Amino acid sequence: MPNVDYSELFPLINGEVSGADDAVVEQATRQASREFFRKTGVWTEALADIPTGPSIAEYDIPTSDPKEYLVHRISSAVHLLSSGGETLLQPAGTGQMAGGIAGTTEDSFDLVPRGDWRSKSGTPRYYTHDAAITKVRLVPFPTIESVGTLRIVAVIAPTRRSTGIPSEHLERYDSVIAAGARYLLKRVPDRTWSDPQGSYDDLRVFRDGIAHARSDALRSNTSTKFVVSPPFRIA
Repeated sequence: MPNVDYSELFPLINGEVSGADDAVVEQATRQASREFFRKTGVWTEALADIPTGPSIAEYDIPTSDPKEYLVHRISSAVHLLSSGGETLLQPAGTGQMAGGIAGTTEDSFDLVPRGDWRSKSGTPRYYTHDAAITKVRLVPFPTIESVGTLRIVAVIAPTRRSTGIPSEHLERYDSVIAAGARYLLKRVPDRTWSDPQGSYDDLRVFRDGIAHARSDALRSNTSTKFVVSPPFRIA
């Protein structure tokens, strides 16, 4: 889907932060966009298929434009066998590919491979990924009989260098993201546009918009977990 530049949101922001230059407004808009998409999960994409090979456990997670967006969360991962059939892979844990499978509880422990799980081969049933979500590991890793294609659907968020967001989301959530940007700008102290008290109205609009968008994502069967965060700041 085509990207629309952040400047398209400036008319919804500039009227309440008179004197803020475009670079500062763009930074706030980018930060509000990142916060919005990370918290809602409304932006999902089916990533490019990943061929799996025998005795290969670890694979790069593809992104078509790494400058503009990154994978924030894996929503689903399916391994399609070349011989036929498919497996919906279960998340075995995240963030500790080098040290072991993390994120387990007593209730889920029986679902997780035990022992030296990194040396197990067979038909993949689980996946884990690194902390940056740039690599995925299959557990067990495929044998010659169980190779195929890995298909990932991911929750996407803009990067810190992004210049815009997809037009589909801009049209639907422009007022929400603009409210988040206004909140950030009004919280900056000692500027002609500073308005700490008035910023809370924008924060309320932003939080309400996130809650509604989160519901949109759930209605679209987006498998994701959400975290309620304290007020955010310009990074």
